[in-house]
Amino acid sequence: MKIHRSHLIFIFLFAILFLFLTQSIHTEAARNKISMFSHRTFQVKFGTSNEIPIFYSSANSRTLGLSNVSKRYRVIASSSKKKVASVNYRKTRLPYRLPYMKLQQAGRTLITVKVYNTKNKFIGKYSCILTVQANKKVAGLLKKAKNNTILAVANAANVVVHAKPAASGTVLGTFERNSAVLVAASRLNSSKTTQWIPVYMHHMAGTNGQKKVGYVLATQVSLEGVKTSRFSDDNRRNQICKFAMNYLGTPFVLGGTSLIYGTDCSKFVKYAYELGGGVYSVSAPGGRTGIYPHTDSLLNYGVQIPKNQLQPGDIILYKDNDPCWGPVGHVGIYIGSGFIINESGHYGEIYPSGGVRISRINYGNRIAYMFRNILD
Repeated sequence: MKIHRSHLIFIFLFAILFLFLTQSIHTEAARNKISMFSHRTFQVKFGTSNEIPIFYSSANSRTLGLSNVSKRYRVIASSSKKKVASVNYRKTRLPYRLPYMKLQQAGRTLITVKVYNTKNKFIGKYSCILTVQANKKVAGLLKKAKNNTILAVANAANVVVHAKPAASGTVLGTFERNSAVLVAASRLNSSKTTQWIPVYMHHMAGTNGQKKVGYVLATQVSLEGVKTSRFSDDNRRNQICKFAMNYLGTPFVLGGTSLIYGTDCSKFVKYAYELGGGVYSVSAPGGRTGIYPHTDSLLNYGVQIPKNQLQPGDIILYKDNDPCWGPVGHVGIYIGSGFIINESGHYGEIYPSGGVRISRINYGNRIAYMFRNILD
């Protein structure tokens, strides 16, 4: 039986269509598998070279149509974020672990992996979400902790303190960028790294008469030290700062007069100077010698100094744009290393978002207005 030429063409076209549809179905199935795989999350160390798994099993290789994983392939991994992941490809066998991922920042990064054969033919690609969590090495910090208080300083807009080292832990509080909480150094192990930093909740009671300990994610804080064994060689300055530190966690109460139940920023400064440093007489306008507990009064006490002459015990004033309350809206006490201790109600009234707490000189949207030495 003769087959007409047109029939041959039809059969040929039908075969091509069949192969195309079969491949499309296979490709769609593979795409679905790849999509499922793309939701895998890898956790790696921050700032170090790490290995990222490319294929977990031969099943993942089959997803890309790699029938023989013993063959050599070329693997390229790239990231949309510059300087986050930089990898040079090399010919390798699958399964494969991609080496030398230098992570320069923490967070979630989409890594795209492309696979080629040795003839440079593109075979397939998939993507994975890389979650970078900072594993803080604590040995150096613990050495500093002998003479220093270690601070966990917020480098994120809103850092959450959890009751346990897990995101599912009960929220104990929050604090904003450039504010700080004290690290519970005794909970750290110098031989280990950690993704969660233990911190003290000074307003909460823990076990055995100790302060309650919460946990913050290491990627959201920087760890810094403040010398607290002795803030200053000047005894008055040293005692003022030590006294103030004893009341971390006291809530903010506008007009309050209690160092236990609550006070405000200017009264806290007054109490630290008088009860802590024994300073009842300062240079003030109008012949006044006592510290009048109002921020605007402190504006003219002592002498104004440049920032580079700040010493622990000096005061820092913050401007208030509300004409009804005067030019100064807040005051804190400098404790060294670029930090202040202050009774703050700007972001909250309860520790660590408010109350007596430690912050950088400029924190949140608070910008220092004036530095004054009211002791010398």
